[in-house]
Amino acid sequence: MADTQGNDPRGVVREVEEAQLPHELDPLYNWVNRDVLGSPSTMTEEYLTELKESGVICGGGEEERLYRVEVPRRGERICGLNLEHLRVPHWLWVNEVMFTEFGVRIPFTSFQQRLLQRCLVAPSQFHPNAWSAIRCFELVTEFLELPQDPEVFLFLFTVFSPNADGKTKKGYMSVRPGKGRRIFGLYEESFHDFKGRYFKVFPVGDHPPFWLTLEGDVGRFPSYWSKDDGVNYVPVSYKRLNDDQRDTADILLWLFSKQNLSPKALLGNLERSRKSVGIASS
Repeated sequence: MADTQGNDPRGVVREVEEAQLPHELDPLYNWVNRDVLGSPSTMTEEYLTELKESGVICGGGEEERLYRVEVPRRGERICGLNLEHLRVPHWLWVNEVMFTEFGVRIPFTSFQQRLLQRCLVAPSQFHPNAWSAIRCFELVTEFLELPQDPEVFLFLFTVFSPNADGKTKKGYMSVRPGKGRRIFGLYEESFHDFKGRYFKVFPVGDHPPFWLTLEGDVGRFPSYWSKDDGVNYVPVSYKRLNDDQRDTADILLWLFSKQNLSPKALLGNLERSRKSVGIASS
């Protein structure tokens, strides 16, 4: 099989095989679109070591020693399952951009876990622009001391799966604002360089994976991609919100629907963003 060279815009280079899964695995992933199957990882062990040591994955401190990172094996893709233990999430797929661009950290926040569980979507299946919206929602509600409620997020944003391969194939899940509910712009109009920048995260030793319940066998949210991802998602109307949720939604729409927040500005300087959000709310 011929090799091609995968290049990351940050200089991460890895010799990778032709962009396809081993033939014997094809039936397991016939529900995944070609764009995903055609994107091998460009991560290297050296780069992941630097990334881990920088503290951007767990934020530094004690959490860093509880997880390790690993480059995917040859032929693996971000949609790959644990074929030895299909029901046991021994690892979690993640995209580099989640940490370096949007400030996601492991373990995930309570809001992130509840949203992933609510939508039945694995973290790695959310598109970067979706993670941008998730993080911006978290930050703005934190700055305004508002409840971080998945139902409010799903009232403001619709989860969907754009797909060039048709409705029977799955790719990255995106979010878009409901009509008249836009409070954030897009982080990027089009992401082109994130699809090969993925790797695995494992818990170390006996440390229980944070994505499992205490029973250890039922995922709090999906760890791997599934053709059933998103089946738990139901669009949320204003009528479905309770009084507290409506109050939160009303405040956010009143403050930011006419002058949308810039995700890059919001995520680029948190202290300045906190002040500007505070000024807007005063």
